[in-house]
Amino acid sequence: MKNKLLAYVLLLFFAHIQVPGLYAQKILALQHISVENGLSQSTVYSILQDKKGFIWFATGDGINRYDGRTFIPYKTRFSDSQSVYPKDRNVNSRLYEDKYGRIWFNSDAGLSYIDIRHRRSKLVYNNTITGNGILLPIVGDTVWVAAHDKGLVAIDINNLAYALYRFGNSGDSATNIINAAIQAPGGIWVADHKGLLFFDRTTRSLRRKLTNENIFALHLLPGGDLLLGSTNGIYRYSTLTGNTRFIPIGAGAKNMQWDNIAEDTATHTVYMSARQGGAICRLSLPDNHYEWLDFQGSNINYLFTDKSMNLWIGTDGAGVYKLDIKPHKFYCYPVDTSYNAPVENGLMVKSIYCDSAGMFWIGSYYKGLLRYDPSSQHLAHVDIAVAGKGPHPVSIIKRDSSGSLLIGFNDRLLWLDPHSFRIKKQLQLTIGQKYASVGVTVYACVEWKKGSYLVGTNQGVYAVADRNGNLSFSRPYTFTHNSITASWNYDLQTTGNGIVYLGTRNGMSKIEMTSDTAFRMVYHAFDNVPVRAFYKSTTTPVLWIASELGLIAYNEATGKYRVFDEQAGMANSYVYAILPQNDTSLWLSTNGGIANMKLQYRGDTVVKAHFDNYTAKDGLQSDEFNTGAYFKCDNGTMIFGGINGINWFDPKMIRPNPYKAMPAIAAIEVNDTIYAADTAAFTHRLSLPYNSNTISFSLRALEYTNPAQNNFAYKLEGLDKDWVYTGNDKVRYADLAPGAYRFLLKVSNNEGAWNDEPLSIDLVILPPFWKTWWFRILLVVVVTGIGYSLVRYYVRQKVRERTRELEKQQALYVERMRISKDVHDDLGSGLSKITLMAELAGKQQAGGAKLKDTIGDISRVSRDLVGNMRDLIWVLNPENTTLDSLVSRIREYCSDYFENMPLQLELDFPYAVAGMHILREAQRNIFLTVKEALNNTVKHAGATNVHVELKVNDNELSIALCDNGGGFASVDMEKGGNGLKNMRQRIETIKGTFHVMTGEGGTSVKIIVPLENIKAAEIPL
Repeated sequence: MKNKLLAYVLLLFFAHIQVPGLYAQKILALQHISVENGLSQSTVYSILQDKKGFIWFATGDGINRYDGRTFIPYKTRFSDSQSVYPKDRNVNSRLYEDKYGRIWFNSDAGLSYIDIRHRRSKLVYNNTITGNGILLPIVGDTVWVAAHDKGLVAIDINNLAYALYRFGNSGDSATNIINAAIQAPGGIWVADHKGLLFFDRTTRSLRRKLTNENIFALHLLPGGDLLLGSTNGIYRYSTLTGNTRFIPIGAGAKNMQWDNIAEDTATHTVYMSARQGGAICRLSLPDNHYEWLDFQGSNINYLFTDKSMNLWIGTDGAGVYKLDIKPHKFYCYPVDTSYNAPVENGLMVKSIYCDSAGMFWIGSYYKGLLRYDPSSQHLAHVDIAVAGKGPHPVSIIKRDSSGSLLIGFNDRLLWLDPHSFRIKKQLQLTIGQKYASVGVTVYACVEWKKGSYLVGTNQGVYAVADRNGNLSFSRPYTFTHNSITASWNYDLQTTGNGIVYLGTRNGMSKIEMTSDTAFRMVYHAFDNVPVRAFYKSTTTPVLWIASELGLIAYNEATGKYRVFDEQAGMANSYVYAILPQNDTSLWLSTNGGIANMKLQYRGDTVVKAHFDNYTAKDGLQSDEFNTGAYFKCDNGTMIFGGINGINWFDPKMIRPNPYKAMPAIAAIEVNDTIYAADTAAFTHRLSLPYNSNTISFSLRALEYTNPAQNNFAYKLEGLDKDWVYTGNDKVRYADLAPGAYRFLLKVSNNEGAWNDEPLSIDLVILPPFWKTWWFRILLVVVVTGIGYSLVRYYVRQKVRERTRELEKQQALYVERMRISKDVHDDLGSGLSKITLMAELAGKQQAGGAKLKDTIGDISRVSRDLVGNMRDLIWVLNPENTTLDSLVSRIREYCSDYFENMPLQLELDFPYAVAGMHILREAQRNIFLTVKEALNNTVKHAGATNVHVELKVNDNELSIALCDNGGGFASVDMEKGGNGLKNMRQRIETIKGTFHVMTGEGGTSVKIIVPLENIKAAEIPL
């Protein structure tokens, strides 16, 4: 409860700061850091930013280092007697850094330092020397401590020798209590309960400058003046003249003791805190204007401004708060949406209008119509309860040509006098009985000409006319007669001359009004894409369309379009509204905050778009905004409304964060085990064995405005060719090869301002012994021998492959020659016969018997020639190179050949044969041998019965042809007559056997071919 109250008070305080410029209210983002985030204790005594950029906290439970994402605590456990960290955890003093990077502090044990680089700490002197005094900022080689009841102790940081300069030596009485001390040119200023003292380092003398003043804080301004925190005010003291000017800052009857001062040098502003009663104040030094706020008893221990103008507030029991005190981009109302204020609670904004006096008219969902004055921060209700109990959700606020405010809510339109708040006239929109159950809700309105309006509703577009104060309307289904314009409408905008753009649930349309109740459809586009708003470019034909699926750039001249979404750089593609700064700078409200889109054109085409995205962490009311809740004021101010209030800003005043982040390594892991954590920031070189070659780096960008949005760019020289840009804070390289590398890290702040001076770490992965020079020489010899063998083997393989290729080519050549021979022998001889017989027939007498015989011979030779051609084509067909196709062909040929002959044919063939690929030469020789044998049987055997038997087993193919003819002489067999010699040669060519047996009982021919000899691995060429 205490922490929540403190957070609210801080926000409310900064909401009342008067800021020169557009409006007086200034909202600062507040971040609370507590033990839940890793802080070791919620009481924080001091805060420091070291030279590398890390933030340090002195707490009641040790010292903590913070990098914007993680904490490292420095404290000793009970059982850790060998710890390098301080034994006393209650570090209740200031923290300062010396030139060696060591952090000095005082505690109940005495004066100590931590040396993170070498992982050690040292108790330099106990309290008998330093008296648990006040530690001063370290200048040069000397640490100064203002010790109570003793004086000033000077300690050399090199040899740790000390010197004591007692207060009593200057003639002043011994000082019991020291409130503050500070280094300054020429000496040290000390504040005690009696006034102000100055110690001259040259003369080693102490003189009192002010008396009878209680001074609790000292702050040295850049010009040399001192600010002295006192009771109910501060003094501005000139160190040159000794003149003092009191600036009263009090709280009525309360005595405010201002005991902490921090400065914003960019705006010449100081922040002060008072421990008693808990107060914080912002003082403008040029005009002494200030604001302060009571903290309701929450005590503040320390104020600190870091290098990028963030104010850190260390509290007593509430942890740390961080405020961004740079000039902020966005103003917000309400200030704290989580605080249950009576009006602000539930301020969901549906519509916005800014009048000429700078007043904001806000249409809310739960609170009705509101009027807000940003200069006085006053919010007032405007009563428009005309129908039933209010307040009503106000979805339309427009100024029409009559000067009235057109207010839309539920099913009504009101014309409101903006000065008297009097309702001048009103209109209730109704719907036919068919749609009455749904009702009418207005969402958008446009006055396309004086007195003529189009109103977008959930039922479509209504046409409303105001003629001499008489209002009338036409319903969607009687006015539009169009399913597109009769659908749910979100936005209406006109560019004049009767042109109106309609944004609906089902895309968008451009229409031209031809009368109050008639229009011409110019075009409709983007079906099924819900459209929320428009902006028509004034310099190009581009129409910008806000949709639920992204921002659409639609070129009305060409009909081409381009969609911008997350892939283009937007934080979110659900776009509610578009407000132009100009045609090259558009501002968008989305479900992911506000985006500024910067454009570059080439002609009428967008060639480049860059998005700057802003979220709730940048001061927005939330990341979610609303349809219709946007407005651009006459002075250029832009207003967007969302689920928790409104944001307004001047786009010309939006400046990027100028403070660059500093790169750092928070931790290093080797083989996924922590190698260096707190010392990683001091690591500049790593040398690792070959088997420790998986390296991880935890990346940090030390700029604390919004650390979660800082980005990184890294590169491992020797491996990565280009920079890798990422938002991930860890990078891992696995299995790095031995060699020398260099890891480079660049970082950006939350708004993309890059620090181009990279952090570098040299990395060496040592090679194993087998990668040393002598081993490599031996390896070269061995590899050369192996290489020679491999090359020799490779050459031999290439020779074999080339030989096989040549053999294939030779086989192809032989096959071509065989085909040529077959064509010449079979077709050539047949054609020659036909030619000779045709010539003979021409010489014979017509109608004679010889002529008929000759013509018959021509017919027979022609049939034989056709058969030979068919056989040749079948042999050449690559699909017929299987054993089963050969068997089928032989069976078919036998059947066809004996079909019309007076012979009885008996076939004994197997039912099924394996589809094994066979050589084409074997296929041809077997078939032609069978064919020749059958031909001999018909021509010479004189048989009446022919039996053909074909068998296939695992090893061989056998074919037997038997007839019951008269046989032939053995002399013919010996001479190879009847084609026997050719048949035998064909079968022996494929390594088979050919047997002929003849006698008075007939002739038997048997062919046996081993399958292994004719098997082909694939379909042959």
